[in-house]
Amino acid sequence: IKICYNGYTMFQKHGEDNPFGEHDVLDEPITIPKKTGIQIVGIKRIFYKSTNSTCSGGMTDSFDDIPVGTCVGPFGDPRPWGLLKIVHSLVGLE
Repeated sequence: IKICYNGYTMFQKHGEDNPFGEHDVLDEPITIPKKTGIQIVGIKRIFYKSTNSTCSGGMTDSFDDIPVGTCVGPFGDPRPWGLLKIVHSLVGLE
């Protein structure tokens, strides 16, 4: 979240099974205030003209409200549905 990436480049080893398009993507959190801070309730996914993980050249499209913790889709074969989760920290990864 809040880091430009190019999923197509990141997952090239998947070949034709790569579910990402060639253009850069930026995910922005959609938040609501809580007494203990903020809660992320969704993601705004923005697509850019660039293809080098810079999110430059202008926005081309977006999904304005992808819910978190809810099954969403279809995304197309071979991953027709999915559940998005926000991971605040990763511990013990090798």
